[in-house]
Amino acid sequence: MPVRSLVETLQIHRDARVAAIGGGGKMTFLLALGGEWAEAGGRPLLVPTTRIADHAERGVKGVRTVALPAARSAWPALGFLGGELLVVGRRGERPGMLEAVGPDEIRALADQSKADLVLLKADGSRGRSLKAHKEDEPVVPLDTTLVVAVAGLDAWGEPLDDEHVHRAELFAERTGSAPGSRLEDDAFYAALADPAGYRACVPPGARYVVLLNQADRPLRTAIAQRLAQGLVDRGVTEVVTGDLRRGEWSVTRRQAR
Repeated sequence: MPVRSLVETLQIHRDARVAAIGGGGKMTFLLALGGEWAEAGGRPLLVPTTRIADHAERGVKGVRTVALPAARSAWPALGFLGGELLVVGRRGERPGMLEAVGPDEIRALADQSKADLVLLKADGSRGRSLKAHKEDEPVVPLDTTLVVAVAGLDAWGEPLDDEHVHRAELFAERTGSAPGSRLEDDAFYAALADPAGYRACVPPGARYVVLLNQADRPLRTAIAQRLAQGLVDRGVTEVVTGDLRRGEWSVTRRQAR
């Protein structure tokens, strides 16, 4: 059976505002979703509310990056050239990086560029597949319509330490886990399903979807399927499992009762 597109799987509609949080594939997810939208003739805009890599310098196909001056008064007019994902952020002091854009500025950029899909990288994880949020993150604007919480399955079975979890000590404290203990199902449930975990940032009226990435081998696929059912049993209505780099995924949805 052919894999449905991310746009279809997530039921993305015109003028949606999609924020990605967590770790283990946020930018891969946003680039894939934006690429699909652009190929279908849409105008996807990707904006960071935290620092991101400047993907134009990394040669990502179909992506055009605009580094804005720090002062909003100096911003140029923005528009789409067609068939592209437009990535916009502030020019940072570090080469190859884009700095954050504020929620009110995102609305202005979307209106000016006539974007019909806005994608937000709403936190950072320093390459880790699980994380604990500080009090001032993630930065998810109130007009967000979909929050996608990403977690990488490569962390499952690994120790709860700074090598595998961003802010491991804080993660252990919030989940009631022992530092250095093995990361298994309960750690993923605590991060992804608990109302005090990733779900705490979801604005009123927005959908919440979990994306379990890196199911790239039979064992991880089996773990992903078990976690998906466990998350649904704990109140998460939609869980996508698969491997973004291979373009493979499926969705588990909570059945109405």
